[in-house]
Amino acid sequence: MATICLDNNFVSDYLASAEYTRTFLSGFGPDDDVLLPTIVWFEALTPAFRTGEGRTLSRVRSALSGFQTVDFDYDAAEEAATIRGELRGLKEKAPPFRAVSYL
Repeated sequence: MATICLDNNFVSDYLASAEYTRTFLSGFGPDDDVLLPTIVWFEALTPAFRTGEGRTLSRVRSALSGFQTVDFDYDAAEEAATIRGELRGLKEKAPPFRAVSYL
């Protein structure tokens, strides 16, 4: 069983139908938790409220309705910042790599 939290970059690409997002998500099954933090939900919805943007509220809601949301509170923010710092430290020590952006 795996648990992942998607970030805004990934969700933006997912909403733009980037093939790698579908491929990545196909690797998870019913016993895995693919979570959408509420802050990412907010970031995904924001363009739907701008005049002239291609994203509509109904399209975003429909595309993301299959993901379970998780509150992005103070504890989550601190944990995410810790993980990002650790990953950044590893990146500086390791050769460059192209990986899906997620925490």
